[in-house]
Amino acid sequence: MNALQQSRLAWYARRLGRMSAGELAWRCRDKIVQAAWSTRQVTTERPEADESARPGQRQFTARLPAGTASLVPEAARSAVLAAARRLLAGEWEVLGVARTDMISPDWFFDPVTGRRAPAERYAFRINHRSEELTGNVKQIWEISRLQHLTLLATAWFLSHDHAYARLVSEQLRSWWRENPFLSGVNWTSGIEIGIRLISMTWIRRLLNEWPEWPGYSTTVTWRSIRFATISDTSRRSPAAGRPPTIMSLRRLPAS
Repeated sequence: MNALQQSRLAWYARRLGRMSAGELAWRCRDKIVQAAWSTRQVTTERPEADESARPGQRQFTARLPAGTASLVPEAARSAVLAAARRLLAGEWEVLGVARTDMISPDWFFDPVTGRRAPAERYAFRINHRSEELTGNVKQIWEISRLQHLTLLATAWFLSHDHAYARLVSEQLRSWWRENPFLSGVNWTSGIEIGIRLISMTWIRRLLNEWPEWPGYSTTVTWRSIRFATISDTSRRSPAAGRPPTIMSLRRLPAS
């Protein structure tokens, strides 16, 4: 055992010694839930049917008020559209790293280390803290928050240029296709799922009047919402877990 491994073991031993009985109990429960949910994993080799809203189901009602776009100051509008044009060209800065692959991003690639995180493995059998295995996971998680798509959706809302909305639609479909439920590193954190749900809600609001809106898969949204609710990170950081869940329950399914 090398010095680094000894240091890690010592840290875990100290951390364990400081846990309360309550924390130990919910951590054990979380491990049991993660093991049980392994049977629900979906893979790209065994995809599920894409269930979308059917006529008569609850419709999206959280629309932005009429005239909202006209209230945006010209300087802010210009800044949003300039940033969105960069994204249309594939250019974006992610945590200080300039990327040029954002037209069709690899959702598992870390440009810092050049490594690609496992995409098919069950999420909770991936050590996302191992840079040798996943690369810098924060780089991977950052684009899977889909916040860059809220910018493109805002650009469509302000300009009605369909190029912005179509790239949003293409990337949403790409993310759902390449990140089936509980497969890959993008499902390991409840906080990341919660932030992604917020992005999806705002994308839906901003593109509400886009005539080509494809609709969200109810399977994807309900499973994301359910998993964000039970995940350990929604208890450790309620602001990142429960509010996005409540927001999404009211806004996303059947929309």
